[in-house]
Amino acid sequence: MGLNNKELKNITNLARLDLEEKKEEKFFSDIARVVGYFEDLKNVDVSDVNPVTGGTYEINVFRNDNDMVRVETKEGAIIRSFPDNKEGLLKTPHIFDK
Repeated sequence: MGLNNKELKNITNLARLDLEEKKEEKFFSDIARVVGYFEDLKNVDVSDVNPVTGGTYEINVFRNDNDMVRVETKEGAIIRSFPDNKEGLLKTPHIFDK
């Protein structure tokens, strides 16, 4: 499945590339080689290869996801002490002029 000129022009348009004719020809040639490489990869026989997710046998150790305990007293105290608050949101003075 190669790319035709219409598709390549669309790619350059989407990428907002404004190429001169000489550079456009090189770009089209380079893209055709890349697409050709992926076409070659589709034909590689990998039936005897065990699927892996990485290049090594190392196992990542992740911590368990635990809910963090929120200390309501600190948060509640801050909200209550704020002069203008509504439903847990704090209103501050304007920083920028209109």
